[in-house]
Amino acid sequence: RSEGGSSYPSGERYEPGMLSAIKSEDDFATFLGVQKKCIEIIEPMNDQPCKTKLCPFVAIKGNNKHCPIHRRTWFPLPGTRGDNMHGPSFFRHANVGGRICDCDQASCRQAGYFPNQSALAIPKQARDVILGTGMLFLEEKLHDFVDNPEKRIYLYPWHFFRRHLTFKNRKWSFTPTTRNIQQ
Repeated sequence: RSEGGSSYPSGERYEPGMLSAIKSEDDFATFLGVQKKCIEIIEPMNDQPCKTKLCPFVAIKGNNKHCPIHRRTWFPLPGTRGDNMHGPSFFRHANVGGRICDCDQASCRQAGYFPNQSALAIPKQARDVILGTGMLFLEEKLHDFVDNPEKRIYLYPWHFFRRHLTFKNRKWSFTPTTRNIQQ
């Protein structure tokens, strides 16, 4: 069993009694070969049985319609976006199709995806202020944005002070004004 993101060999089935020694979350994590914090974020899909033949368990969110015994892709691997395990709403499967943040901050990548929202497009009038903000981008990416002034920059709402954001229709937006760009 490998650490995270792997699945059992094709065709392996549930065998009665295979979980009989499991008495705790720690035991279950050890059985699956994952960290305990991966167990804590499991979200069952009660109306979706596991795709593995004869498996009596339900699938879990973000696991390609499998239970956690037969596939382990519901959590981010160490070193990938979301590996701080803030919970399922911060994972890729809960935020499909949206833009991700362009920043290079480790804390942002570790936090994952902004729940239920894509990254915000930075308006042209705020571009220079954002590019002048230290430590948002690694040097190579910063030069790419400077050398390509038409290239859009996208950032998650958590990079902004609350006073710079508006919450409407269950989404955050950034509307720059002369006042808040300079603050």
